Amino acid sequence: MEMMDMSAAFTGMMVLLGAGLALAIIYNTVSINIVERTRELASMRAMGMGKWSVGALITIENLLLGGLGIVIGIPLGLWMFRAVVQLQQNDIIAMEPIIYPKSYVITVIGIVVAILLSQVPGIMQLNRMNLAQATKTTGG
Repeated sequence: MEMMDMSAAFTGMMVLLGAGLALAIIYNTVSINIVERTRELASMRAMGMGKWSVGALITIENLLLGGLGIVIGIPLGLWMFRAVVQLQQNDIIAMEPIIYPKSYVITVIGIVVAILLSQVPGIMQLNRMNLAQATKTTGG
């Protein structure tokens, strides 16, 4: 039972660290997407596109990027999980890699929520910026 408790604690710690890493990656990706396109987004706003339209455009792009990551990440994660379980099996311990469908749903919902929350600071900054200064070209 001590080994099971230790295994559960180790697995829980891996899940927490993985979720933290995923949140950091999602936040950085979304922030970089907005920062790199500041001039383009400011130009759209200067040409008459509303704040909500620009925000919706950013949201759709980030969700498409997140969807691509989900489509690639779920099969890759399943493959890695099966490989780790296979490495831990021996004559004494036999485990079967099982992931419940609810886990996939929770993961996808968590990623979508992280994407939506991560873009809030960037969109707020975009809405507050001086459009004339943001659209200036820098000579070089």
